[in-house]
Amino acid sequence: MPEYVVQTGDSLWRIAQRYKISHWALIYWHPNNREFRAARPQPQLIMPGDKLYVPEPNNAPAVGIDAERFVSRHANQVAAQAKAAKARVKLSGERYRARLSETASKVELHVSRHQETPEQIAQRAGSAAVGLSRAVVVPGAGTVLNRVWKSLKPMKLATGKLLEVKWSDIVDTKGLKADWHSLWVIWLLELSPGSLGKWSEDGTVVEITSQDYISDLRSRSHHKKALQHFKREHPSLGAIKVGASSSLPFSFTGPGTATGEYTALEWFLGSYTTKMSVTAVSAAAREVTLKIVVENESHWESATRTPAVFRKAGSPKYFVADATRKKSLVGGDFTQRFIWSEKLKY
Repeated sequence: MPEYVVQTGDSLWRIAQRYKISHWALIYWHPNNREFRAARPQPQLIMPGDKLYVPEPNNAPAVGIDAERFVSRHANQVAAQAKAAKARVKLSGERYRARLSETASKVELHVSRHQETPEQIAQRAGSAAVGLSRAVVVPGAGTVLNRVWKSLKPMKLATGKLLEVKWSDIVDTKGLKADWHSLWVIWLLELSPGSLGKWSEDGTVVEITSQDYISDLRSRSHHKKALQHFKREHPSLGAIKVGASSSLPFSFTGPGTATGEYTALEWFLGSYTTKMSVTAVSAAAREVTLKIVVENESHWESATRTPAVFRKAGSPKYFVADATRKKSLVGGDFTQRFIWSEKLKY
């Protein structure tokens, strides 16, 4: 359609609904709206008189368009901000510790010069229980300040750990064949492209059999561990029956994000489970055929989960609650099942 002029009361969501576009971001991120994005970097803040291009429903950009560039740009911004924040935290931390130490020394000196003895305290209080007054322990100012500092340490530690994360790994596709970045777009924009796999009727679950995704998952060290785990649980080939199963979870951890071992695959999947079940047994070939299902759930409570040290310091378990897909503005719960068959030798 021709250029659209924003009216009073408009929002990108309302414009998308009016012109039957599946999601407002397909308008905002359309290549023809680069100038509009430059003028309005926050899509929720648009003004009457703004001009933008609204594509026809069947001309909306493909799921993968600019996905890697979109993720890369934001990941690089986060990495740069984290680096700058780390420098600021280090500098401010050093200044704060020096100032705290200086203040504590001054206060302790003042208290020591003016501190009453236990006998003086008892006498001033009109009490003869001098022994009792000796048993009362009143911490000095330095002790109090030290306790305050210790109470802040969990949050300081959590911040330091957060800044150690290698944010650039979010866009690391080295050695990967599949387009893992496009899955972010599919989740956040709540799309259901038939090219990805077989979708459930309600559009919340997709079964993916693409060899590119499967090849990437088979290349991860966790897959080898899962096969070894199956053998440990089923050590005797002669005792294995069709239907025998095993599963092994993969945990996406804070320390793991600082090692450089995670790629775009791990950053999208987060924690997931590899499920294995026997579909055939060959005594002659000494092997079993496994149906393997890697199941992952993309949802906000997992994506915005806070580190354990933050929770110990009183922060919430997560920052954004889960939402129902197709009933939320963005990022409703979305399950992926990567499915393939594989032979395991004994």
